[in-house]
Amino acid sequence: MRPIYENSETKAIERKIADVVCKALGVEMVKLPMSYQIDFVVLRDGVIKSVLEVKQRDINLTTYPTIILSMHKYMFGKKLHEEMGVPFIFVIGLKNGIFWVDLSDKKYPVALGGRTDRGDDQDVELVIQIPTSDFKEIVAAI
Repeated sequence: MRPIYENSETKAIERKIADVVCKALGVEMVKLPMSYQIDFVVLRDGVIKSVLEVKQRDINLTTYPTIILSMHKYMFGKKLHEEMGVPFIFVIGLKNGIFWVDLSDKKYPVALGGRTDRGDDQDVELVIQIPTSDFKEIVAAI
């Protein structure tokens, strides 16, 4: 069985990013169970407005020409978008700010990529490559 890498530290970072986004945009986020494979639903006045995946990376937005996201998460988020009729948003916390991109109706190049530092061969998978120019800033570095 594959290890679960999400832990209290990664959850705290994810929650911190979510809290900053909530404050900046005046929304509420509710964490979804792991079985949903997507991190949050975004609510405004008690109504679901989007589904949201949150990541954190120790880089600047301009470090690489693209940001990668698991193809599996992308496909699941797009399925939720189609079934629920709400946007699928990807938020990433970086050294120089928190940024977002709407992945609902976009197609991106697919490559083989992922982490190689943990010795887990399942970390290398199909990923989408999102140009950093597609991201919009929510807030500057926190």
